[in-house]
Amino acid sequence: DKDNMINVQDKRGHSALHLAAMGGHTEAMQVLLERGYDIVDVDALDSKGRNALWWSLYQREREVGEILLDHGAVLVEAESLSEIPAWATNVM
Repeated sequence: DKDNMINVQDKRGHSALHLAAMGGHTEAMQVLLERGYDIVDVDALDSKGRNALWWSLYQREREVGEILLDHGAVLVEAESLSEIPAWATNVM
């Protein structure tokens, strides 16, 4: 089913949303969220229990994090939550 392709994950559990968040690709993030809003899993977890919001905070991609928050993402309790930067505590 092509609708589910937007949530496909690689061997580490990273979806297109995870990868966009990691790289700070705001335009790609917006396209994924706007075109697939009803089917994109904004809180999909990778193999270590980290979602795209966690990765945006870890990579210090504040704008990406704000976009994810605007689309309903929530910060999850990942095994290394302490690794996110201090400013990120303002979004929790």
